[in-house]
Amino acid sequence: MGGTTPVPDLGPFTSAIVPIYNERATVAHVVATLLASDAVDEIVCVDDGSTDGSLAILRGFGRRIVLVELEQNRGKGGALAEGIWRANGTIVAFFDADLMTLSVDHVGALLAPLHDGPARVALGFFPGDSAYSRLIARATGPRFSGERAYYRRDLLPHLSRMATAGFGVEVILNGLFAAEETQVVPLPGLTGLGKEDKHPPMVATREYAGEIAQVTREVVRRRFAWDRR
Repeated sequence: MGGTTPVPDLGPFTSAIVPIYNERATVAHVVATLLASDAVDEIVCVDDGSTDGSLAILRGFGRRIVLVELEQNRGKGGALAEGIWRANGTIVAFFDADLMTLSVDHVGALLAPLHDGPARVALGFFPGDSAYSRLIARATGPRFSGERAYYRRDLLPHLSRMATAGFGVEVILNGLFAAEETQVVPLPGLTGLGKEDKHPPMVATREYAGEIAQVTREVVRRRFAWDRR
Protein backbone atom coordinates (compact mmCIF):
# COMPACT_ATOMS: atom_id res chain seq x y z
CA MET A 1 0.00 0.00 0.00
CA GLY A 2 1.09 3.52 -0.69
CA GLY A 3 1.22 6.45 1.67
CA THR A 4 3.75 8.15 3.86
CA THR A 5 5.36 6.75 6.96
CA PRO A 6 3.84 8.32 10.09
CA VAL A 7 6.18 10.64 11.95
CA PRO A 8 6.37 9.64 15.63
CA ASP A 9 5.14 12.16 18.18
CA LEU A 10 8.25 12.88 20.23
CA GLY A 11 6.41 15.15 22.65
CA PRO A 12 7.44 18.63 23.81
CA PHE A 13 11.09 19.63 24.09
CA THR A 14 11.93 19.76 27.79
CA SER A 15 14.68 21.72 29.51
CA ALA A 16 15.81 20.90 33.04
CA ILE A 17 17.16 23.94 34.88
CA VAL A 18 19.52 23.49 37.82
CA PRO A 19 20.55 26.56 39.88
CA ILE A 20 23.86 25.91 41.64
CA TYR A 21 25.62 27.76 44.41
CA ASN A 22 28.38 25.85 46.19
CA GLU A 23 26.94 22.34 45.81
CA ARG A 24 30.02 20.29 44.91
CA ALA A 25 28.96 17.34 47.09
CA THR A 26 25.77 16.63 45.14
CA VAL A 27 25.68 18.50 41.84
CA ALA A 28 27.40 15.77 39.81
CA HIS A 29 24.77 13.24 40.89
CA VAL A 30 21.91 15.59 40.01
CA VAL A 31 23.29 16.36 36.55
CA ALA A 32 24.16 12.71 35.82
CA THR A 33 20.63 11.66 36.75
CA LEU A 34 19.10 14.27 34.46
CA LEU A 35 21.39 13.13 31.63
CA ALA A 36 20.14 9.59 32.13
CA SER A 37 16.47 10.60 31.95
CA ASP A 38 14.54 10.10 28.71
CA ALA A 39 12.11 12.78 29.86
CA VAL A 40 14.71 15.57 29.56
CA ASP A 41 16.09 16.94 26.28
CA GLU A 42 18.32 19.74 27.55
CA ILE A 43 20.03 20.51 30.85
CA VAL A 44 20.72 24.15 31.70
CA CYS A 45 23.03 24.51 34.70
CA VAL A 46 23.31 28.02 36.11
CA ASP A 47 26.32 28.40 38.37
CA ASP A 48 25.48 31.33 40.63
CA GLY A 49 29.01 32.44 41.49
CA SER A 50 30.15 29.24 43.25
CA THR A 51 33.51 29.33 45.03
CA ASP A 52 33.76 25.71 46.25
CA GLY A 53 34.70 23.86 43.06
CA SER A 54 31.16 23.28 41.79
CA LEU A 55 31.96 25.13 38.57
CA ALA A 56 34.89 22.83 37.77
CA ILE A 57 32.62 19.82 38.21
CA LEU A 58 30.05 21.34 35.86
CA ARG A 59 32.68 22.13 33.24
CA GLY A 60 33.61 18.46 33.31
CA PHE A 61 30.27 17.59 31.68
CA GLY A 62 31.36 19.48 28.58
CA ARG A 63 28.84 19.95 25.80
CA ARG A 64 26.35 17.53 27.34
CA ILE A 65 24.96 20.46 29.32
CA VAL A 66 24.32 24.14 28.72
CA LEU A 67 26.47 25.86 31.34
CA VAL A 68 25.72 29.44 32.35
CA GLU A 69 28.42 30.99 34.53
CA LEU A 70 27.33 33.97 36.61
CA GLU A 71 30.29 35.88 37.98
CA GLN A 72 28.34 37.31 40.91
CA ASN A 73 25.75 35.59 43.06
CA ARG A 74 22.22 36.65 42.06
CA GLY A 75 20.26 34.41 44.40
CA LYS A 76 17.93 31.57 43.50
CA GLY A 77 15.39 33.73 41.70
CA GLY A 78 18.09 35.33 39.56
CA ALA A 79 19.60 31.96 38.65
CA LEU A 80 16.21 30.49 37.71
CA ALA A 81 15.28 33.52 35.63
CA GLU A 82 18.56 33.30 33.73
CA GLY A 83 18.06 29.59 33.17
CA ILE A 84 14.54 30.09 31.82
CA TRP A 85 15.79 32.80 29.47
CA ARG A 86 18.58 30.56 28.14
CA ALA A 87 16.45 27.41 27.86
CA ASN A 88 15.12 26.17 24.53
CA GLY A 89 12.40 23.94 25.91
CA THR A 90 8.67 24.26 25.54
CA ILE A 91 8.61 22.90 29.10
CA VAL A 92 11.05 23.93 31.81
CA ALA A 93 11.58 21.88 34.97
CA PHE A 94 13.53 23.01 38.03
CA PHE A 95 15.73 20.72 40.11
CA ASP A 96 17.71 21.76 43.19
CA ALA A 97 21.40 20.97 43.07
CA ASP A 98 21.55 19.62 46.64
CA LEU A 99 19.40 16.53 46.03
CA MET A 100 21.09 13.34 47.23
CA THR A 101 18.72 10.66 45.97
CA LEU A 102 17.26 12.08 42.74
CA SER A 103 16.39 9.24 40.33
CA VAL A 104 15.17 9.04 36.75
CA ASP A 105 11.83 7.88 38.18
CA HIS A 106 11.54 11.13 40.14
CA VAL A 107 12.32 13.13 36.99
CA GLY A 108 9.76 11.27 34.92
CA ALA A 109 7.08 11.56 37.59
CA LEU A 110 7.53 15.33 37.90
CA LEU A 111 7.24 15.86 34.15
CA ALA A 112 4.38 13.44 33.48
CA PRO A 113 1.54 15.90 34.29
CA LEU A 114 2.76 18.28 31.56
CA HIS A 115 3.91 15.62 29.11
CA ASP A 116 0.77 13.50 29.38
CA GLY A 117 -1.96 15.62 30.94
CA PRO A 118 -3.66 19.02 31.05
CA ALA A 119 -1.77 20.51 34.01
CA ARG A 120 0.03 23.83 33.62
CA VAL A 121 2.15 23.28 36.73
CA ALA A 122 3.69 20.18 38.29
CA LEU A 123 4.88 20.63 41.85
CA GLY A 124 7.13 17.98 43.36
CA PHE A 125 6.61 17.10 46.99
CA PHE A 126 8.68 15.05 49.37
CA PRO A 127 8.17 14.96 53.13
CA GLY A 128 10.25 17.18 55.33
CA ASP A 129 9.85 17.60 59.05
CA SER A 130 12.56 20.04 60.03
CA ALA A 131 11.70 23.11 62.08
CA TYR A 132 12.68 25.21 59.08
CA SER A 133 10.35 23.39 56.66
CA ARG A 134 7.45 23.77 59.11
CA LEU A 135 8.16 27.50 59.46
CA ILE A 136 8.24 28.04 55.69
CA ALA A 137 5.06 26.01 55.23
CA ARG A 138 3.24 28.28 57.68
CA ALA A 139 4.39 31.36 55.76
CA THR A 140 3.82 30.16 52.20
CA GLY A 141 1.47 27.21 52.38
CA PRO A 142 2.39 23.62 51.54
CA ARG A 143 3.53 24.39 47.99
CA PHE A 144 7.15 25.23 48.85
CA SER A 145 9.34 23.10 46.63
CA GLY A 146 12.41 23.42 44.41
CA GLU A 147 11.18 20.68 42.07
CA ARG A 148 8.68 22.19 39.64
CA ALA A 149 7.69 22.11 35.96
CA TYR A 150 6.00 24.77 33.81
CA TYR A 151 5.44 25.79 30.23
CA ARG A 152 8.23 28.23 29.48
CA ARG A 153 5.88 30.71 27.78
CA ASP A 154 3.92 31.04 31.03
CA LEU A 155 6.99 32.19 32.95
CA LEU A 156 8.57 34.60 30.45
CA PRO A 157 6.41 37.59 31.50
CA HIS A 158 7.54 37.17 35.12
CA LEU A 159 11.33 36.90 34.72
CA SER A 160 12.14 40.43 35.89
CA ARG A 161 10.18 39.95 39.09
CA MET A 162 11.65 36.50 39.68
CA ALA A 163 15.20 37.75 39.15
CA THR A 164 15.15 39.99 42.24
CA ALA A 165 13.22 37.72 44.60
CA GLY A 166 15.97 35.43 45.91
CA PHE A 167 14.40 32.47 47.68
CA GLY A 168 11.12 34.39 47.62
CA VAL A 169 10.79 33.19 44.03
CA GLU A 170 8.85 30.23 45.48
CA VAL A 171 6.15 32.62 46.66
CA ILE A 172 5.95 34.29 43.25
CA LEU A 173 5.65 30.95 41.47
CA ASN A 174 2.96 29.76 43.88
CA GLY A 175 0.83 32.78 43.05
CA LEU A 176 0.88 32.45 39.27
CA PHE A 177 -1.65 29.67 38.77
CA ALA A 178 -4.81 28.42 40.40
CA ALA A 179 -4.82 25.23 42.43
CA GLU A 180 -6.86 23.41 39.79
CA GLU A 181 -4.11 24.07 37.23
CA THR A 182 -1.47 22.57 39.51
CA GLN A 183 -0.77 18.90 40.04
CA VAL A 184 1.15 17.97 43.18
CA VAL A 185 3.45 15.03 42.49
CA PRO A 186 4.71 12.85 45.36
CA LEU A 187 8.43 12.08 45.03
CA PRO A 188 8.95 9.30 47.59
CA GLY A 189 12.51 8.67 48.67
CA LEU A 190 13.81 12.02 47.46
CA THR A 191 16.10 13.70 49.97
CA GLY A 192 18.40 16.70 49.93
CA LEU A 193 21.06 18.30 52.06
CA GLY A 194 19.99 20.98 54.50
CA LYS A 195 22.12 24.03 55.12
CA GLU A 196 23.14 22.53 58.45
CA ASP A 197 24.61 19.59 56.51
CA LYS A 198 26.69 21.88 54.30
CA HIS A 199 27.87 24.62 56.63
CA PRO A 200 29.05 25.23 60.20
CA PRO A 201 26.20 26.07 62.59
CA MET A 202 26.70 29.84 62.53
CA VAL A 203 26.87 29.98 58.73
CA ALA A 204 23.82 27.72 58.35
CA THR A 205 21.84 29.88 60.79
CA ARG A 206 22.78 33.03 58.90
CA GLU A 207 21.78 31.49 55.56
CA TYR A 208 18.45 30.24 56.93
CA ALA A 209 17.74 33.71 58.34
CA GLY A 210 18.47 35.31 54.97
CA GLU A 211 16.25 32.83 53.17
CA ILE A 212 13.37 33.39 55.60
CA ALA A 213 13.74 37.16 55.13
CA GLN A 214 13.52 36.82 51.34
CA VAL A 215 10.47 34.57 51.55
CA THR A 216 8.76 36.86 54.07
CA ARG A 217 9.40 39.90 51.88
CA GLU A 218 7.59 38.29 48.95
CA VAL A 219 4.71 37.14 51.16
CA VAL A 220 4.26 40.73 52.37
CA ARG A 221 4.48 42.12 48.83
CA ARG A 222 1.88 39.67 47.60
CA ARG A 223 -0.54 40.41 50.43
CA PHE A 224 -0.06 44.16 50.05
CA ALA A 225 -0.74 43.94 46.30
CA TRP A 226 -3.84 41.85 46.98
CA ASP A 227 -5.14 44.33 49.58
CA ARG A 228 -4.78 47.21 47.12
CA ARG A 229 -7.02 45.56 44.50
